[in-house]
Amino acid sequence: MAAAEALETETQSQAFQDTDFYEAVRNFEISLIQRALRSTAGNQAKAARLLHLKQTTLHGKIKQYKIHYRVTVGHESDQPESDLSS
Repeated sequence: MAAAEALETETQSQAFQDTDFYEAVRNFEISLIQRALRSTAGNQAKAARLLHLKQTTLHGKIKQYKIHYRVTVGHESDQPESDLSS
């Protein structure tokens, strides 16, 4: 059992070393904003309330991460996008 625990600890350690805190936070924020925009059909005021953010804060993050929300008529899966690749 000790060998399995050591292997798991080593695997977790390697995964942690490959983690960039700021990149992880950025990806998490983008994901949350995209989900909020999707659930509010792109309404930024409602998305801000849903996220408990000031509307100006949400707008700033949308601009910072270059998130665009497009409404596709006749499709259920309207998708917010982010132009920021890294």
